Amino acid sequence: IKPIVIKGGVIKSMNQYYNKHLAEIRSETGMIWNNRMQGLTDKRRNKLDTYMHKISKYVVQYCKTNNIDMLIVHR
Repeated sequence: IKPIVIKGGVIKSMNQYYNKHLAEIRSETGMIWNNRMQGLTDKRRNKLDTYMHKISKYVVQYCKTNNIDMLIVHR
């Protein structure tokens, strides 16, 4: 059985989008924090939670399908 690798490009893209728009809002308003920034942060957190849940579900299903009873996570 070949090992599976899940690339982090999607997460990197989400973070780049978040950082870019957060910087734009800060430069427009001059504020440290406001409701638009909080909304953007909440949206990012929800997207990341959903994506990580989908990845974990895929990995668990892959392990079940291939009768794998040990999972090693390397970062």
